Parts: sequence; C-alpha cells; structure tokens
Amino acid sequence: MMVFLLPVYEILLLVGLVVNLFPYIYKKKIDWEGLLEKFTFYSSQIRNLFAQSSASIWIQAVSVGEVLLVRRLIKELELKNHTILITTTTLTGKRVAKKFYPHIPIVYFPFDFTFLLLRALNLFKPKIFIAVETEIWPNLYCRLKRRGTKILIINGRISEKAFFYYRKVKFFMKKIFSLIDYVGVKDNISRERFSSLGMEEEKISVVGNLKLASLYAEKKDLDDFYLKYGKLKKKGEILLVAGSTHPGEEEMIIEIYQQLLEKFPNLKLIVGPRHLQRISLLEKMIEQKGFLPQRISRKGWENPQPPSIYILDTIGELFYFYSLADVCLVGGSWVKFGGHNILEPLYFLKPTLFGPYMENFKEIEEVVLEKKAGIKVKDKKELKEILEKLIGDSEAREKLSLRISRVFEEGEVILKRNIDIISKYL
Repeated sequence: MMVFLLPVYEILLLVGLVVNLFPYIYKKKIDWEGLLEKFTFYSSQIRNLFAQSSASIWIQAVSVGEVLLVRRLIKELELKNHTILITTTTLTGKRVAKKFYPHIPIVYFPFDFTFLLLRALNLFKPKIFIAVETEIWPNLYCRLKRRGTKILIINGRISEKAFFYYRKVKFFMKKIFSLIDYVGVKDNISRERFSSLGMEEEKISVVGNLKLASLYAEKKDLDDFYLKYGKLKKKGEILLVAGSTHPGEEEMIIEIYQQLLEKFPNLKLIVGPRHLQRISLLEKMIEQKGFLPQRISRKGWENPQPPSIYILDTIGELFYFYSLADVCLVGGSWVKFGGHNILEPLYFLKPTLFGPYMENFKEIEEVVLEKKAGIKVKDKKELKEILEKLIGDSEAREKLSLRISRVFEEGEVILKRNIDIISKYL
C-alpha cells in the first residue's frame, strides 16, 4: 500500500512547495542559501566534514522552541562523545541553533522528496534519527528504515487538532508509525492518541515533559552577568523582576509597587517589556506615576536617582536578571496573550507569580501548580496581597524555593530517561 501512496504524497508535496514558494520568489524575499540546503546542496565545509565521518545522531528540531528544548539533551549526548547533526526548518530556528551549538554542524531539514533524501542520507549516514516532538515525514522514514537507521520521537505529542485530521487517514498513519522504532511521550493522553492511530503499544512509553530539563545556564555566562550587573542589587534590598510584560500589565504592576513602597522602602522594581519598541511609551507611563525611568542600557543605572524604576531594554538577558530577583512576575498572563515561560525564573528557584491566561504554557503550568511550585494570581488585588506576604516573609520564599527544586529534580529524571533510551539504540 505504501508503494502506491508515496507517489501521491510526493505530488501533493510538490504542489504545496510551489504554492508556498511562489509568493517569496515573486517578492524577492527568499533565502536562497537556505533553499539550496533544503534541496541538499550543502557547503563544502559540510560536505568535507561528513566525507570523513558520519553522524551518530541526527536531531531534527523544527524551530526555536524545539531547538531550545533539546539544549540539555545535546550537552549530555556530547559528553558521551556522540557525533551530532542538527537540522531545523526555520530561519530563526537555525540562528538560535548556531548560537547555542556553534561547534555542531547545522543545516536546514531537506524537503521530503526521495531523490533529495538519498543525497542527504548518503552524506550524513546517521545511526539514529531523532524527531523532537512529533514530526511525520513518510519518505524520510521509509528511506531511514531501508538503511537500518533507528527512528525515535522524543517528547512526543499529538495535539487535539492534529489527532482529528490523522484519524481521517488512520490507515496511512498506521503504516508510517510502523516504521518508527520508539516514541517517548509526555503524558498518557499522547500515549492513547498514538496507540489509537496504530502505533504498537510496546514502542510507546510515557517519559514526561522534557521541557522541565531544557534550561541551562553556563557558569561562565552567569559569572559574566554578575560581574556586569551584580551591583544593581545592594545589601538589604529586595528586588522584584517583572519579565515579558504587555500593555495593561505594567500599569498594574507599577501601581502595586507604589503601594508596597510605603511598607517596604528597600524594594526595587525591574520591568522587562516583551516588545522593546514600546519602551518610550513605558517611560512616559512611569513618569506619570511619579517615578524616574532608568534604562539598564544607559549610564547611571548603578546609582539611579530615586524614586526610580528600572527598564530592562537589553536583548537576551531577562533569563539572567531573574537570577538576581527575590520575587518574579511573568507577564503575558494577566492579559489575554497566553503567558510566557515560567520555567525561566523557576530555574533559579525564585518565587514566581503569573496570571490566569497561560494557554501557551498549559502543560508547564499544570506541573508547576501540581507541585505548588508557582503561584497563579487572578487579579490586581490578589497580586498585591501575595507580593506583600512574600516580600515581608523570607521564610515563605525559602519554602517556595524548596518546592520549586522538586520540579527540576523531576526534570533531571526525565532527561536521564531520554538519554538512556537513546543510548540503547546506538
């Protein structure tokens, strides 16, 4: 059956490719270097590298989220001296991958046409192929299977929407799933969905969510950060960091901060807006509230004129600023945006508060709330009350930090499970 279905799949793929590429070519906005890689025309550096060796592990991480998800996993695999190839599908995904893995070969994922896959596989010669989260590539999986390459899916999931469509072609999905050697899923819901689509039960295991072990701060990076910004928080001061904030949230936070200052005059506030182009508007609003805005990027931040509110206007440093905080707020969650990554402040064992709109991080929110490691706050009144309690009670903050550590202990267990499973197939 697969022999007849794959040509139909390739025709549909070709039509989709032409339709999607045409607007970019017409507008002259196409990334020709990236397109050539997707057609498996690689640089001489890549060709020479794999002419001399093969990739023990080929990891496909479609975009930024998946690239960051496997950061710790890749680090652990490298410690075991495995040769790794990373492919990604998006420009942003490739840029982030190059930033975090400058020493690892990184190319675009090839289009799923047989003649292109043969070129790529003859060059890379992988022992195992790992898809991060769930990616279904019929031609690739067929070719990998013929070569004897093991196919693994880690942190597997099938969304409700994808499940709805997959069920309509269950006969085809069952054939594709038969090619996969192992699927590690995040939860029982994903396990049931893979199983109902024809995946063999013995090939599926519930491993847990790898996102709990995705964050990593290099000691050197932290040391450099503290050398640069360590003076921001002086002895006896309490620091509140509000990260990834959106319009509507900053005003609420600053008004609460204004009230808390009456009881805690040693309290400092850093606001890190999600979108830096809004900083001038944020500065005006801070001034209207009776404070002086102090950008972190400008001179004078070490000893700002009181009463000041810091604005974090640098790129890529919010994660590290959380490490300086006594209490953290994660924005995008008190407005209907869907939240941001609460694991970032939690990584540093910081008491972390977030709002009711966490749709984009639902799975993480559930784990954090189950372990009572974070605090979900419904509105301004409740936020003020909880902040007042945490700021005034260092013991309460320490107890919360202890509960947070259990989340990351679970993450370490999940990471080890994934490493052990991958090692078994090498």
